[in-house]
Amino acid sequence: MPKTNRIFTADELEQTQRILYSSDFGSRPLVKGLTIDTQQSRDLDDAIWVETHGELGKLQIHIADPTAVIERDSPLDRGVRKRLETLYLAKGRKPMLPPALSEQKLSLLEGEPKLTLTVEIELNSRGEILHHQIFESCFVSVGKLSYQEAEQITNNPEHQLFLALNSAQSWAQILNRVRVKQGAFAGIIKGNFYLNEEGQIQPFSCRSEVLIAEYMILANTVIAQWLADKSLPGLYRNHLPKPELELNWSALESAEPQDFRTHYSHCLGKASYGHCCQGHLALATPYYLHFTSPLRRGADFIVHRIVKAFLAGQDCPYTQAEIKTIAAEINQFQLEQKVSKTNYLKEKRDKNLAQITNYSGLEGKDFSRVIELSIAQDSCDQIRKELEMRLLLGQLTNTDLSLILFQTEELELQQLIFNSLEDHRFVNLLHNCPQLLPEISHLEYEELIYKPKQLLFVSRLIVTLHNQDVTTPEPVKGKNKKDAKIQAYKSWLQAYLERQLVPTEQSSHLDIKTEMLQLEPEVIEFKHPSPAGTLHNLCQQRKWKKPRFEYAKKDGLFTCTATLHLDTTTLSTTSQTQKKRNAQNLAADLLLSELDSGDEDKLK
Repeated sequence: MPKTNRIFTADELEQTQRILYSSDFGSRPLVKGLTIDTQQSRDLDDAIWVETHGELGKLQIHIADPTAVIERDSPLDRGVRKRLETLYLAKGRKPMLPPALSEQKLSLLEGEPKLTLTVEIELNSRGEILHHQIFESCFVSVGKLSYQEAEQITNNPEHQLFLALNSAQSWAQILNRVRVKQGAFAGIIKGNFYLNEEGQIQPFSCRSEVLIAEYMILANTVIAQWLADKSLPGLYRNHLPKPELELNWSALESAEPQDFRTHYSHCLGKASYGHCCQGHLALATPYYLHFTSPLRRGADFIVHRIVKAFLAGQDCPYTQAEIKTIAAEINQFQLEQKVSKTNYLKEKRDKNLAQITNYSGLEGKDFSRVIELSIAQDSCDQIRKELEMRLLLGQLTNTDLSLILFQTEELELQQLIFNSLEDHRFVNLLHNCPQLLPEISHLEYEELIYKPKQLLFVSRLIVTLHNQDVTTPEPVKGKNKKDAKIQAYKSWLQAYLERQLVPTEQSSHLDIKTEMLQLEPEVIEFKHPSPAGTLHNLCQQRKWKKPRFEYAKKDGLFTCTATLHLDTTTLSTTSQTQKKRNAQNLAADLLLSELDSGDEDKLK
């Protein structure tokens, strides 16, 4: 983990003890609602309440109000800026605020009045927002439900919360349909998975999980638009496409859940915080921020302080420069957490793989990692049999093959790889090496001679290997342009394995003029003078249909098929030459020869 001090200071703990809840909540209106979270959750910072009146719905999202009791620049406030968010680790949680606050004094526990900020929204049956307001409130929870409990209640008509929860589900479905229609491809259900706003795939078993997520997206969007419409500063959550890539909508929409993350990360940048509102592409909204988790997330805590200042008619408690700095700090923190988590999972996976002795049941990606670890430890002997088996079955990736070829001294295995490769794989394998291996930094393919009419294709491959440009002792020839490239890559790899590569300046060059002089021009002797013209004249004299000539070009050669339809038969001949005109004349000449030797009655 990044070295962040998660220990609460004595000043923070002392401030926590001083925070007391009075029974006097001033002029705040009393509101009620339900918390729906995991069974183990104690830091409950959001609740909902939904009422349906005819075709209209009144939705209330109640959020814990920690900034009402935590002053700006106090020890706890500085602690939030330091810790930035609650961490959920394999060994347990590391909270942003002391548990005495986040799990007790500020948590929306059942039956205990708590300070909240309420976002109230009125919708019509099309999911359009008719009215909204944001106000400070005093909240009383009428029920703490787990996702599973909420799901059970929606199927139990006799439960007192049956109507309330089913009404909440109905409005959540309407909101979700509206977002999908607007182009959202996150915050949606895809198969048996839920794709959250970060594009992460989460298995879900209860509709109530999606219900809560939908209301939180709504509240975050409404608060962001409220600030933006008033031209007020805020800490926004932006999500944009990668500037150098064109967004592939069809790939995202049609991707299976297991492939979605790949398309998502390829097309889109990572969501980040900023002082300017730029929109959230994955959620299909021009306004978005984080407001609904102030007990667990520093960004939400900051937004609460901004919102409350404007509700009170006060200036923004942060300058634009401060918000910009806070956004950068949170973005950097989240990047470090992501790297830390990746490294932790990688180390854990490596420990598990190191204990395996039977590799036959490993998936491809796990065995690829075994190859990396074995090469790093110079211990390929223990996986040799499995390597050879997977090589014969074609189950090794180009990355696997590249590592064995360029990062080991396993000569027999390297030669086995070379002999097993199909021609087209040589180009792909070497082409990807600069992205995979530090040994190879650059590839350059050179067409030294390209004369299709003379069927002369000469080329070579130059590779920067260990910071030196090396190539084959001599260029290679190919049957055509494509084959020349394949032979250049193949010859380079063969020379590498045989330790025969030479610096580029020492490679011999074919004399192009000499090579071309060695090629004799195409000379074809025809049995009939001007065969194509002669055949056309014969057809006119005998009142036959005109002959049909069809052409195809491959590997620098022209193929011509000549077809002549007669009353009682059809004649067809095929020729192949370097020149198109010669191919036509030769096919016609062959047809004339058939006519010369044919049965006169059949040819009438």
